[in-house]
Amino acid sequence: MKFSEVVDSLMEYKHISRSGWADGKFLYLDKEQNWFAYHIKDDCEEDDYECITYRLNLSPEDIIADDWNIVE
Repeated sequence: MKFSEVVDSLMEYKHISRSGWADGKFLYLDKEQNWFAYHIKDDCEEDDYECITYRLNLSPEDIIADDWNIVE
């Protein structure tokens, strides 16, 4: 999936990830709070956690990548 499809998927409130990201990590737009959240599964901890941001913080490598996918 290309970056333009990533943005479209985020705007549809779908969870997205990259194949190179750790298992269980994905990004989504929270519809109610109107922020982006990275959901991270930590193998060292019992619980998953989320990092929220009001901006879409992606690296140039993320933007040009074509290994994005929708998390079901």
